[in-house]
Amino acid sequence: MNHNLILEVVEQIVLLQEGGNAKAIDIETGDVKQFKGRPANAEQIPLRKINIPKFTAAFRKLFFRIDDMFSARFDRGLWPERKAFEAGINSGAWFSGSSSVMFDPKVKGKDISDVKEEAGDIDVQMPLTNISDLFAFLHEIEGQEILPGVTYIGNNDKTAKTAADQIHGIFAYDAGLENPVFVQIDFEGVDFEDDQPEEFVQFGRSSSFSDMKKGLKGVAHKFLLMNLARASSKRPGMKVAKSSATIEQLSQNLIKKLSTSKNNKNPTTLAFSIRKGMRDKFEKFATIGAEEIYKELEPANSTYTTSIAAIFERLFGKQPTEQEFDKFWSYTGALELIHDILGPQVLKDTIKSMIDKSMYGPFESQMLYHNDRERDEKTKMRMIDIASQMFPVVNEILADLDEKKEAYYDRKIEKAEEEEAPPEFEPVAESAQLLRKLIREVIAKR
Repeated sequence: MNHNLILEVVEQIVLLQEGGNAKAIDIETGDVKQFKGRPANAEQIPLRKINIPKFTAAFRKLFFRIDDMFSARFDRGLWPERKAFEAGINSGAWFSGSSSVMFDPKVKGKDISDVKEEAGDIDVQMPLTNISDLFAFLHEIEGQEILPGVTYIGNNDKTAKTAADQIHGIFAYDAGLENPVFVQIDFEGVDFEDDQPEEFVQFGRSSSFSDMKKGLKGVAHKFLLMNLARASSKRPGMKVAKSSATIEQLSQNLIKKLSTSKNNKNPTTLAFSIRKGMRDKFEKFATIGAEEIYKELEPANSTYTTSIAAIFERLFGKQPTEQEFDKFWSYTGALELIHDILGPQVLKDTIKSMIDKSMYGPFESQMLYHNDRERDEKTKMRMIDIASQMFPVVNEILADLDEKKEAYYDRKIEKAEEEEAPPEFEPVAESAQLLRKLIREVIAKR
């Protein structure tokens, strides 16, 4: 079993899950809860119809109120240190993705609605160690109006175990429209250090407003980094032994004991994970004659680098200046860094890898929107269009792009049509949660 490939697919599923697709269920029956005569299915937040400053102010107060109520229930805060928590919520720093932009007090509401018509959910970071207690607490307050105009309905998991490291709560928000908006809040369990989410948590879940203004989603930045790790660490000719090979066997018959895996014929030595950081994919195993022999490292046995500066240095071969460090946090900024530091060829290799592995590959690539070619293609092609507009040299590797796209969508749509779809297919976010949990269990048992 290729655990590297399995985890790569899971990583992409987790990365691509769209917000606003959860539902509040009755944990006893599994039925969707009703609120004022409507099923409590999460809705897109209509940014051009609501007052964004009023909305963000209400939800800041909601998080403070939840922390107070949780503290009264468990004799400790949901977030570790109140002063740091308030600063993180007020500044927007403790939110993920586009939520960090929406809750950034330096960004005007109109500037957001000008470039983004809807938001899928609110992603807020909290200590992973409190997920189970938060699940129990939220169940206790189902149906309660937490603040005037904000009522907690429920979430889409029956137990804290299936919630894994994230709870998708549904809140009814009175925005002054015809009906309350069912807002999905994702309570993301992450690692904290010194009463703050770890730096890499912020980086791995970031979304740049400069990218957003160009019509890019946060996934663009992460796709780019995953494939830059591949493109910048090519080691053609590197000898990789089979996982079962011993030094004695290699000494007796080197060729027979070398890996025949397609992935190891022209290996890339670095892997970037949005959840765990940067790791080396191989370790030196032996020297046979003049040949250095390597073995593939399983993700579970790898050491991950989570320092952003150290990751930058591994990718670019130099320490970042302050300006370079800031650019590294956005898709467009990272494109400039690749071109200016590593050169046009590495930039082309990175975009080609992004197309072949993350967008339109035969196995690893996942659709961003379930069985929706139009939205999937629009989002992915925006990444390619921006890269080719900024650096026309990218066009040199796009000759067969249309062919790859057609083959990809033919496979995906054909597979979807062959599958017998249930009346309500499980949302991607729910599937991703369960799959993450399953993979963790598989690796833990190895």
